[in-house]
Amino acid sequence: MERLVEGNGDPIIEVKTSFGGGKTHSMMALYHLFNRKYDPLKIDKSVQELLLDAQIREFPKDICIAVAVGTDLNTERAKDIPELEGVQVHTFMGEVCSQLARAADRFDLYQQYIQLNDERKTSPGVKDLREFLDGCGACLILIDELVTYGKKLYNGENIEGGKFDQFIAFLQELSEAVKTSDRSILVASLPQSEIEIGIDDGGKEVLRTIEHHLGRLQSVWSPVEAHESFEIVRRRLFQPCRQEKLRDEICAEFAAMYHRGKQTFPISTREARYVNRIKACYPIHPQLFDLLYERWATIETFQKTRGVLRLMAEIVHKLWTYQDRNPIIMAGSIPLYEADVRNELTRYLPSNWTAIIDSEIDGKDSEPRRLEDTEPKLRLQTARRLTRTIFMGSAPTARGQNVRGLDLKEIMLGVLMPDDYKEASKFKDMLGTLKSKLTFLYSNETHSWFDNRPTLRKVAEQLEQNISADDVRYELVERLNTDIAISGLFCAKYVTSEPSKVPDDMSVRLVVLPPDIPYSGRMKDIFTVTEKILSQVRDGVIRQNKNALIFLAGDKAGLDSLKKLERRLLAWTRLSNEREERNLDQKQIEEVEKNVSELEKGVKTQIMMAYIYLIEPTVRPENMKEIEWTAIKLNVSDGELIDALDKRLKTFESVLWELSADSLERELDKHLFNQAPHVTLNRLSEYFGQYIYAPRLYDRKVLLDAVRSGVRDGVFGLAERFEEQSGEYIDLEIGHEVTLRSLDQLLVRRDEAEAQLRAENPIDDETTVEPEIETTIDAPIDAY
Repeated sequence: MERLVEGNGDPIIEVKTSFGGGKTHSMMALYHLFNRKYDPLKIDKSVQELLLDAQIREFPKDICIAVAVGTDLNTERAKDIPELEGVQVHTFMGEVCSQLARAADRFDLYQQYIQLNDERKTSPGVKDLREFLDGCGACLILIDELVTYGKKLYNGENIEGGKFDQFIAFLQELSEAVKTSDRSILVASLPQSEIEIGIDDGGKEVLRTIEHHLGRLQSVWSPVEAHESFEIVRRRLFQPCRQEKLRDEICAEFAAMYHRGKQTFPISTREARYVNRIKACYPIHPQLFDLLYERWATIETFQKTRGVLRLMAEIVHKLWTYQDRNPIIMAGSIPLYEADVRNELTRYLPSNWTAIIDSEIDGKDSEPRRLEDTEPKLRLQTARRLTRTIFMGSAPTARGQNVRGLDLKEIMLGVLMPDDYKEASKFKDMLGTLKSKLTFLYSNETHSWFDNRPTLRKVAEQLEQNISADDVRYELVERLNTDIAISGLFCAKYVTSEPSKVPDDMSVRLVVLPPDIPYSGRMKDIFTVTEKILSQVRDGVIRQNKNALIFLAGDKAGLDSLKKLERRLLAWTRLSNEREERNLDQKQIEEVEKNVSELEKGVKTQIMMAYIYLIEPTVRPENMKEIEWTAIKLNVSDGELIDALDKRLKTFESVLWELSADSLERELDKHLFNQAPHVTLNRLSEYFGQYIYAPRLYDRKVLLDAVRSGVRDGVFGLAERFEEQSGEYIDLEIGHEVTLRSLDQLLVRRDEAEAQLRAENPIDDETTVEPEIETTIDAPIDAY
């Protein structure tokens, strides 16, 4: 207004928005506003307010308008000027200038400054263009689809409209002429989206060139801001509110709820201006507009004005038809189950979103609907209000965003009304349920969002179904071999249920039963396995060292959980290995790695918590030949299985890492020396390995250490052999340090050893004769 009336203001305005942002509508408004047939001072109140603000009393009568629409102009054919017989328009310049000349009724100016250059398809220069404009009066030049026209010239040769370079030269000279003119203004629309520009390099080059030549002088203006869009939609769909007091009461209730719910709603809702936003948007909640203009508007094909208007018209129509009684239209209110509403949104999205909405968001047979039907205590549509809100906040920007979806407070803003505030916890609980059940609902520590690809959790669940029990068993056996550390407690460990894999040796060994052989109330099953391992090495070969084995078994419930965890870990590990084949993005890779890491820790902990039964063979004093089985539940806390096992073994002396000479003597007197006054070290070793009632020694070295200390302390004697003819022990020793060199040596009962030594060395009243001791031993057996 100021430019056309007084010559002030910006001479060149670039109207630039994304697709559907109001460019064409804005220029249509300018055309009608300044058309001589229209007197805004007498008709439109809002225009009168603008004129008063600009201190303009009336429009002058000499405003001339030219309109050039790039899609409407033909570059292949000249255009006749009816007012000038025999004169044709060839170029874009000719079209614009001939319209201004017609509006001003000054074809003489056209013939003087423009006609010859139009016929030659060249630009006349800044000076002639400025004189032409000023001669016409106040000129309003409206150019729409400028890039489209430029592409026609850029891609063509020898066409009627001239060369692309001359077209650009005209735009540059026109902009300079408008700038220096008295009261002329150029308004041109340029696209932001590739849809309008075109994906070919030509469209991008045309836009770049035009922006370069116009950009030096232009003022960029966005025709429709978000807050203005609220008004456009509200005015087009709703009559003025007839009960403003009731509206204000409703808005005040929402504001009061937001102030009470400091931990429930975004902090912006507690600002004083937010209640004014609610009033301005009523009966549509401001968040719904924000989602449409900030999230959905990022889609290239989404029309900010027309698209929102069409969508809201469908929503309002359906809610009105179904007599929806809610006080305001929120994101959670959108009836996506209605095809007309759903299709207005899915038209901008990949094709599979329709099926996702039907199955997981708001379909009549959707999972949220089923959850609501199975929970009669829940308020109607609790689950669907949540899924609708998350969908509206995430579907158009599900990929490629640093922050995806909505956080919990934003979700609550889209679903809770004042009557629902006390039930906020039910919505939060339902959100947790939805996260665990829906295939396309993603979430992290803060945000939730829908994607048109199934969640990695769901993909992993599908992979789990393809993992066999044998695969799970194999992996767990491998883990048991590495994760259960028995260093210092046992000489060896075997994870098996097969006797042949457990060597027959005196050294104490732990046999860990595989996860498919749990301990439960049916003890007979597991004891059948342990009995078989204990009794034989393989078919036909009896195990000699039965007293060397202790068994460890898992609790049935614990093993079931362990198998599930391992199966899940295998699935996520497979996902990790297939990251390139599945085209996972960086965030998904991070999610996979996080789950693999957590599951690895979980499996290790669960192994320790599951294997809590120590199974030992025992005998009763009254029947030492019959083996019985004892299952002891270990007191495992915080997954410290080895600590619990160590404590149990030491407290009840299930394994002896040291054996005193006195204890060895008592054991000999009780079971061996009562049969003969001597025993070979080999037989003694066999005794401790073979008989369950004997103490269980860590290894043979424990036994030999006890023998050495016993001989040194005079608890029993050591001889090379027993001579049957003479009835004497050869090389008998007692009461000093000895070195063992053979398992054929004899351990001699103390009274027998002392009696022989007294006979060999009589002792008088005054003299004590020390026995001669041979200390040189050729072949020690300390290695045992």
